[in-house]
Amino acid sequence: MKRLALALLFVSSTAAAEDGLQLKAVETGLTAFEQRGVGYQSQASSTVLGPGSERLIVFEPQLLVRARQGERLEHSVLTTLDIVTAASPNAVDRLRKPDAISNASKTNQAGAIDWTASYAFSPHVNGALRNGVHLEENFRSLWNGIGASYSFAEDAATASASLQQIHDWFDRFDVTGVRVGRATRTTTSGNAGFTQILGPETVVHASYGLTTQTGELSNTWNSVPLNGYGEEREGELLPRQRVRHALVGRFAQWLPWTGALKGSYRFYADDWGVVAHTLSTSQIIALVVLAAGAAVLYRARSKKGAT
Repeated sequence: MKRLALALLFVSSTAAAEDGLQLKAVETGLTAFEQRGVGYQSQASSTVLGPGSERLIVFEPQLLVRARQGERLEHSVLTTLDIVTAASPNAVDRLRKPDAISNASKTNQAGAIDWTASYAFSPHVNGALRNGVHLEENFRSLWNGIGASYSFAEDAATASASLQQIHDWFDRFDVTGVRVGRATRTTTSGNAGFTQILGPETVVHASYGLTTQTGELSNTWNSVPLNGYGEEREGELLPRQRVRHALVGRFAQWLPWTGALKGSYRFYADDWGVVAHTLSTSQIIALVVLAAGAAVLYRARSKKGAT
């Protein structure tokens, strides 16, 4: 599948009030996604048994409001609205039968509100509460979380920890597209991180996350062909539980020509046997360019010294 992402720059404005709630900033943005591909679960096909189009276009306006309440409490509210054009989701109507003719090209709307309240207990200790809700045609999600951070060594080091739980419930379908009730999924994540300023020009960060999931771990409308022609299909059969581990390391190094070199590495493993290593391509290119520049500079100095 091909994906195209377009992000517009955020526009910020600030305002202040003498008493009570103080509006700090209002930020707006727009993100667009395009996805192309085919799959057997899609009914947008030129043949009865062949894979159908899964083209997807998403426009997502975003609004972020930040406000301060008193000297210690700060609020951050993020609101997003997804406008989705897709063939697969609307091909199933509320009458428990497929309707790929009149519903396949409709648009879906989805929205979310994410509210975080941060409180400064002291100049070095901060806490946060997070709550949110996401609503769309066949999917509902609620989440809540708690976090804290502690800075020490003259604010050169910061330790942080957070815990978040997400509850999803969504429609369950069989391989013919008939709705057969509801499915639920619960996700619990715990994260711990540490950030250290090594000097005026270098910052490093490390974090570990543990996530457990229980319930229906598929999206319920995927199907798997049992032969090469797709005449026989069955729904995905996945375990009811998953435990995931993620270890992340990052660094940022200031460069003499008013720039910064940033790198990150992520190790992922779960009890399904999936292991992944992620290193950003842009960071690799930056390291290669830096190494090449250092080599050229070294050769130039060597030749100058030889003469």
